[in-house]
Amino acid sequence: VRVPAICDRLIGNGDWNGAPVLFIPGNSGSYKQARSLASVALRKGLDNNWAHHLDYFTVDLNEEYSALFGGVLEEQTEFVGQCIKEILNLYRRLPNRPQSVTIVGHSMGGTIAYALLRNSEIAPLVGTIIALSAPLDKPAINLDVYINAFYRSINEKFQESRKKRLIGNQTNTCCPGRHGEIFEDPEASPAKGFDDKLLISIGGGSRDVIVHPGLSDSIFSDIHTMSTSVPSVWLTTDHLCAVWCLQSVLVLNRFLYSTIKPVKGRDAYGKGHQFIDEKDEKLAKAMHYLKKPSVDRRHKEVILVSGNRLGDWVEDSRRVFTHQFKGGLNTTRFQMVRLTDLPQYELLNVEMINLENDDWLFGCAALEVIETMRYWLVLSSLFP
Repeated sequence: VRVPAICDRLIGNGDWNGAPVLFIPGNSGSYKQARSLASVALRKGLDNNWAHHLDYFTVDLNEEYSALFGGVLEEQTEFVGQCIKEILNLYRRLPNRPQSVTIVGHSMGGTIAYALLRNSEIAPLVGTIIALSAPLDKPAINLDVYINAFYRSINEKFQESRKKRLIGNQTNTCCPGRHGEIFEDPEASPAKGFDDKLLISIGGGSRDVIVHPGLSDSIFSDIHTMSTSVPSVWLTTDHLCAVWCLQSVLVLNRFLYSTIKPVKGRDAYGKGHQFIDEKDEKLAKAMHYLKKPSVDRRHKEVILVSGNRLGDWVEDSRRVFTHQFKGGLNTTRFQMVRLTDLPQYELLNVEMINLENDDWLFGCAALEVIETMRYWLVLSSLFP
């Protein structure tokens, strides 16, 4: 019932000739959360004089608590599937009309996007899925049989139709030490499968206390990364910030724009825009925008030659502290964090902004003493 009403409003809004992107909100999420992504895409379209641009769509799921009551998940999935067909129907008169949509799903919206691929009628209409802080392989909290059945049906369909998948995720950008392997299931049917779908999962990190990093990963995703592992994104994002963090939004839109097929000819504006079909090409672009260059600095040592280059070695015994240098620094400062065996010191979380140098995290013994300051001459560079 809701689909015609939404599509009537869409048709009345004017001319649609961009590449379609659908945003799916999550648990208790509002369709208005798409404004951050869409506004950045709008400005980028204006900058290139609409030579190529994105059309953002969103769905109103009535802010239902889909993570707390699984009885609405199948209805929401069916509703979103009908919306996808209606969205593509808006472009039916264009000579170069898009054949698929790219989905950006937040939280349970990302899980619903994965569930859409179970439908053989809707799956061909979806090219790329980007899941933001979404519990993909299992729920954040399993409260009823409906949630359990919903996730089980997704996993069974993926195991059946995902003939090639990355076990351990070779493209896991937040865990570079994890080496995966490509598993080929001989029982999966390529005709009914969806190995051609690009599946991307992005976790928030330590600030996301609702969907922790482990839940945001999926063995079926082609790329899994955390917000701080994405180039040009400085900090972790909490659960809601994942949809409006400007640094993350800019990167996602750059990637989406890079996946639009170029249109030749003078009348490119009116012909419509499609997304790239080749998964390998989209995957290469995703790795470019979402993965930092891997540089192994574990064995790199920095030697401080003389006492004049020691700088200031400062140790703070507090568990949580912040330093600001509004006027900059005139000398090199080493902020020392002591490593202990106490349980409350098992995890170390360091966040820095406006940093220019690549090497800034080192390990040392700091056994030498000069006046009241402890220091060490040889530092071993750790992963930045």
